[in-house]
Amino acid sequence: MALLHVASLLLCYDGLQYANAVEDTHIAGTSGKEFFFAFFANYYVDPHSYLENDIYVSSTSDSLCTIDYDDGIRNLISINITAYSVTRKRLRGTTHLHAKSGIENKGIRILCTNPVSIYGFNRRGDYASSDAFTALPLVALSKEYIIPGVYNNPYIGVVATQNNTLVKIDLISSCSILFNGSLYKTGNILAVSLNINDALQIIHKESYETSLDCDFGGTYIQSTAPVAVFSGSVFYYPNFALYTYLVLQVPPISAYSTTVIVPRVPSPANHTVVRLVGSQNDTSMSITSVSHTDVKVIQHSLNWREFKDIDICLSRVINRSWSYKIRTFIRMVDFQCLFRVKGRTKRSLSLKAWTVLK
Repeated sequence: MALLHVASLLLCYDGLQYANAVEDTHIAGTSGKEFFFAFFANYYVDPHSYLENDIYVSSTSDSLCTIDYDDGIRNLISINITAYSVTRKRLRGTTHLHAKSGIENKGIRILCTNPVSIYGFNRRGDYASSDAFTALPLVALSKEYIIPGVYNNPYIGVVATQNNTLVKIDLISSCSILFNGSLYKTGNILAVSLNINDALQIIHKESYETSLDCDFGGTYIQSTAPVAVFSGSVFYYPNFALYTYLVLQVPPISAYSTTVIVPRVPSPANHTVVRLVGSQNDTSMSITSVSHTDVKVIQHSLNWREFKDIDICLSRVINRSWSYKIRTFIRMVDFQCLFRVKGRTKRSLSLKAWTVLK
């Protein structure tokens, strides 16, 4: 039986949700002693020195954690974690990467004496743009990823965990990107060497454009050592509607599944979009959508690195919330909709969901 990957952490900003966590019985889990991540560019302005990027640490046992980070200079600090509590460490906005494609040594490394869970909150208070992610520990990282992507102002982020790590990006993109003076488009290979805590960022544009839709969905990443990979939007602003930053720590291909259940997505928005990404050729899918008394079955197929966006249901806001094992940081309104996906090949599907306005 294949592995289970459920995108399950939902964050809300004025009606927009983005799924960005992993639940899996074979992946190492989301708690661990060592983590690597970064705060990638949030909006198209230079980072500032305000205290606003948050790291939340929780554990079932007392722990001592050291945080190695760069906010203009490299810092090494220690924090004490009390069992069954949540500790917040707030960092300066200069821990953000600049809004351009390139490499900066702004990776954040956290090392703890006992297993902990870590959540990162990337915020630009001056632009009311924010999102959070569940950090995956080093033992859950891999050397192979497929980017799910977002179709508006997207970025790809890679954080190295070892020196002399070769990263090869087989690009799929609906737009061209500029990196180190060269132009890259679909089918091109971008290869770089990274050292520990180096953060590679690929964005489609280095200036704000509300109308330019671009998508990196299906981009394939390989590395010679485990890396932490991120996908999202520098500034998600489709159709001149609501806007925010989006972030997902991408699970490795080994966390994909043949069966996924998508809970109702709380939002006052018009509909929910689910993106499915195939990890093998000839992946057939049977998709069942349940809305009130309405049941729909959709048949579809995907090849390796192909993705499909499916509008799962029109919705009605109700007064209660309901979910399957999801941690919510959202207003408690809900869709009356259940969506189930089943693939018929091993390790077949990756899934994420977000709501959009039309």
